[in-house]
Amino acid sequence: MLKPRHETATKIQKIKASVEKIKARSERYDFQSTGQGSSSGPRNVRWQDPRMASLFLEDVDVVGIESPKDELIGWLIEEHSYRTVVSVVGMGGLGKTTLAKKVYDHHMMREHFDCHAWISVSQSYNMMDLVRSMVKQFCEARKEFPPEGIDSADKMSLISKAREYLQEKRYVVVFDDVWEVDFWGEIEHALPVNTKVPRILITTRKLDVANFCKKSTRVKVHNLQPLLPNKAWELFCKRAFQFELGGHCPPMLEKLSHDILEKCEGLPLAIVAIGGVSKILSLSFEDLPYNLKSCFLYLGMYPEDYSIRRGRLIRQWIAEGFVKEKEGKTLEEVAQEYLTELIHRSLVQVSDVDLDGKVTQCRLHDLFREIVLQKMKDLSFCHVLSKQGSKFEGPTRRMSVDGVSYSVLKGFEDAHIHSLLFFNINEFPISFMSKFLQNFKLVKVLDFENTPLDHLPEEVGNLFHLRYLNLDNTKVKTLPNSIGKLQNLETLTMWQTAIQEIPVTINILHKLRCLVVQYFDEKMEMSLNIIRGVKLHWSIGCLKALTELQYVDANYGGVKLIEELGKLSQLTDLALVNLTRETGRALCVSIENMKCLKDLFVSSIDEDEVIDLQPISSPPKCLQFLRIEGRLAKLPDWISELQHLVSLKIYWTRLSDDPLKAFQNLPNLAELVLGIKAYNGEQLHIGKGGFPKLKELQLRDLSELNSLNVEKEAFPLLEKLHIGDCPQLKEVPSGFQHLRNLKELIITLLDPEQGSHYWIIQHVPSILLSHKVREGIDGYERRNLRSKDLERSRGKTINQDDDNKKNISGDDISASVEKDIQGIPWDRLSITREKYRQTRLQEYRNYENIPHSGEGSQKDCKVTKKGSSYYEFRRNSRSVKPTILHFQLRNLVWATSKHDVYLMFHFSVIHWSSLNCTRQEVLNVSGHVAPSEKLPGSLLEGFTQTQMSSLSVKEKLLVAGGLEGELICKHLDRPGVSFCSRTTSDGNACSRTTSDGNAITNAVEIYVSSSGAFHFTASNNDCGVRDFDMEKFQLSKHFQFPWPVNHTSVSPDGKLLTIVGDNPEGMLVDSQTGKTVMTLCGHLDFSFASAWHPDNVTLATGNQDKTCRVWDVRNLSKSVAVLKGNIGAIRSIRYSSDGQYMAMAEAADFVHVYDAKNGYEKEQEIDFFGEIAGISFSPDAESESLFIGVWDRTYASLLEYGRCSLVAGNSTY
Repeated sequence: MLKPRHETATKIQKIKASVEKIKARSERYDFQSTGQGSSSGPRNVRWQDPRMASLFLEDVDVVGIESPKDELIGWLIEEHSYRTVVSVVGMGGLGKTTLAKKVYDHHMMREHFDCHAWISVSQSYNMMDLVRSMVKQFCEARKEFPPEGIDSADKMSLISKAREYLQEKRYVVVFDDVWEVDFWGEIEHALPVNTKVPRILITTRKLDVANFCKKSTRVKVHNLQPLLPNKAWELFCKRAFQFELGGHCPPMLEKLSHDILEKCEGLPLAIVAIGGVSKILSLSFEDLPYNLKSCFLYLGMYPEDYSIRRGRLIRQWIAEGFVKEKEGKTLEEVAQEYLTELIHRSLVQVSDVDLDGKVTQCRLHDLFREIVLQKMKDLSFCHVLSKQGSKFEGPTRRMSVDGVSYSVLKGFEDAHIHSLLFFNINEFPISFMSKFLQNFKLVKVLDFENTPLDHLPEEVGNLFHLRYLNLDNTKVKTLPNSIGKLQNLETLTMWQTAIQEIPVTINILHKLRCLVVQYFDEKMEMSLNIIRGVKLHWSIGCLKALTELQYVDANYGGVKLIEELGKLSQLTDLALVNLTRETGRALCVSIENMKCLKDLFVSSIDEDEVIDLQPISSPPKCLQFLRIEGRLAKLPDWISELQHLVSLKIYWTRLSDDPLKAFQNLPNLAELVLGIKAYNGEQLHIGKGGFPKLKELQLRDLSELNSLNVEKEAFPLLEKLHIGDCPQLKEVPSGFQHLRNLKELIITLLDPEQGSHYWIIQHVPSILLSHKVREGIDGYERRNLRSKDLERSRGKTINQDDDNKKNISGDDISASVEKDIQGIPWDRLSITREKYRQTRLQEYRNYENIPHSGEGSQKDCKVTKKGSSYYEFRRNSRSVKPTILHFQLRNLVWATSKHDVYLMFHFSVIHWSSLNCTRQEVLNVSGHVAPSEKLPGSLLEGFTQTQMSSLSVKEKLLVAGGLEGELICKHLDRPGVSFCSRTTSDGNACSRTTSDGNAITNAVEIYVSSSGAFHFTASNNDCGVRDFDMEKFQLSKHFQFPWPVNHTSVSPDGKLLTIVGDNPEGMLVDSQTGKTVMTLCGHLDFSFASAWHPDNVTLATGNQDKTCRVWDVRNLSKSVAVLKGNIGAIRSIRYSSDGQYMAMAEAADFVHVYDAKNGYEKEQEIDFFGEIAGISFSPDAESESLFIGVWDRTYASLLEYGRCSLVAGNSTY
């Protein structure tokens, strides 16, 4: 008898312990007895309009940051070309993020930089995820597609793609909340040091993080201080008494308020949190109703700084049973109210909102996350399994798994788990999934989003209690038939999966509320069929609980399927693809039964199929979002009756009548898109007062549109306007000057050189010109239009005479007080040319690998007499715009005659004829390039998206080098590419091994060998110099040196090589053996240029110490001359073909031409503004030209000079 009694006593003790735990949780959750409702205490919960959430995006109550904000903006936009890191340092809660966000959102930042990204780092960051997010934000801001393969790229490829994308862009990126000092060492490789004024803003609690960046870049640090008492009081009152008392504290609460404020110690975040918790002071987590407590704690299951989609979150709440039914509202609407209440209590932050102000994404602030994690642990609400804490501790009903390995995960077998969320998981073996589904029979919520899950076993059907299953962005290809056994399933989402068909067994899931299946091929160009629908059995009408159904193949189920849809009267969201005329008519009948419908998407089976949507006599009155893709016989009349419509998008409709007349009186329309082939007419007209609430308008790919007229008082609230690919629209449309609220304008296919009416949009803060330069979806050149462009276009409108004949975009070529050879209208700018030149001389920062080398070299420099005129200005050709990939590599311009010049332009090599003033693309490496000739050792598979870093052209031969060691050779008189190779550190020029960052081809140069054959040298970052025979395209020599080689030049007799690179000392080596003949001593930094005089005795080297040294090979103990630059490194050197003159180019603004035959005593200084891509003399001495490639955001061009003895006056052709 003792044993049974003992067992009974033990059970009683366990029951008592369980009761105590339940009591403790009840007290913490503040459960009330039956009949008390869900409220906590006597206070009633008052739900607010969900649209109020949008107010939280723009916090007008921030105080005390104007001075630091202005300082940071000044640091970020100052015109220094070197990369700069600005760090905001201070303890948690000081408002670093708020300050950084105010700076980031300021209109000056939008105007100054091409692309912007905001990255929340946190303590448990994943570097590859951060880089991907950064690049995607840059692309999204510029309305571009992300680089292909970015989601699957490995670390090296990802960094390479980021560098490639940013190399030519003026970018700014914010890294918020950086904790680790090693962070900069990891991320900096993805942030190229270019000449476009790149800026990085970091917020951190640690000064060490800010100081660590100084090892490799320029750093400015702002130490943020707590608010002064008066500012703290101002902020507190604004937050606590904002609505009831106009921001003033009532006398009876002053002492209490001061006591609370004293504990905040001047920390803005603490003040905002305390002041904004309720209408006065008192609300906190403990005051929440019990169901809101559960909802709030659920946010802690997501990783730190995770932006949570509203739909995902509220459907999880519903599956958990947190959301209670409310008469007259759907569960989703009630859950939305819960989220809104948490936002209004300042417990949840808004990340994004849709057009009608409803929250689309939210996040948990760092300050509250710590509280939530502790509460989850205390209440056994959830266990977070992460890299920082990969241990299973005690019983729990929920598990959040973040970034742990499979070996850790497979040891977890808690059968009582109700919810499982996975983040940053690298593997899901099939064996694990089978065991997993056996162990968790009570699970209600399963979220596999963004995991590598590729198979869903039949055993999933045994999860009887499962209510929520998320397979978004997984690799699952099919659903098992056992899915029909999940009788309690409410949500099934399969966004961006390869699932093409849903088993018929799903039609017995009578509780299913949400079914979303969608896939589109990111590699496809935009087309009608880019979104693939799922095949669904026609007998779907029995799923009466469905509120959301997307994206269904209407052609598979036919008319029967469409008729069955009419039985789903609770639908709020419906998306159908592959409609035919017949199914379209059937849909009109079914839609009349969908009284709750808010979002409708329909697309036709192909572009020629006419879908008839006219017969709807009673359209859904609640419809807010409508998208139609496909040909319409006529625009449906009922669209103009949709009083609640917020967004309307139409594509491929081929309308012949102006559709804007039908839409302009819709009272709540906020977004309108007339997309690809939506309208075939030539004119669009917007009348006075039209579109009273429209905020965003897109007119894209309307091939016949040639006139757009906007009357005064139309679009009073328009903020964003995108006009794209309307080739007949030649200039900025009339009436745009009336759009005074416009904040962002994107214009595609208006030639930036022909926009004579750009001045009428000069009031718009952000203007992006997108100009097509080549075929393909990514064949666009984009740049910000700035105030000086707009002013210049106004001048062009006033002075339209014979400027086009001069080929310099309307600017007089003569250098005068008002204008100079670049066409800069100094008379209309706020600064004179002389003043700006002085500013550049003072502020341009030369890049040095060895600090202060530019200062130390000055003592040896030769004093030369300036003012000579050896070359006279001929032409400024702005139809060609040289570009620079790597800021240190500038030998990118080559003249093969006085009329033929070759230069680098992004992914292309362009031939410019100065005789005909025409340009022609001779090589394009933006896509796949492979050799058309089958030669031994050639990489027949070629390359994709080669980033060209170096170029050489001689007679009819062209060689281009790439950032990953690529070599591409082409005969200019033959089609295609002759030879492809890749240099690697193992010395095998034909190796297929993927090169690393040390394989950059720094320079290539074609020369004629002593035997008369054409060869070329390739100087590489892997410390190698390779010599190729261009007759056979074979590697003839390969020499290795102790440091990366930046440039090689061959003596005229072919016997000696000048080798310069990442060492102050250069080398003179034997061209046959590679053995050092003599060392060149004198420079103080790294060299990137060299050249031989035709006399075979003299040579010159250019260095980052801002000098060019001239040497005599007969006596190399000291330099013949040391020639000084003005502001930067000497990056290119050329001798005229007869040896009379030597030209040296600085990194920017100056080219110096010396009389070489008379001892370099005199010089001509050519003065302009912009980075220099390269210089080149034409090889014909009797009619010699000097070409200078200038890269600048506005005034990029090719400058042409002629030798003075050969120039008859200042020709202006």
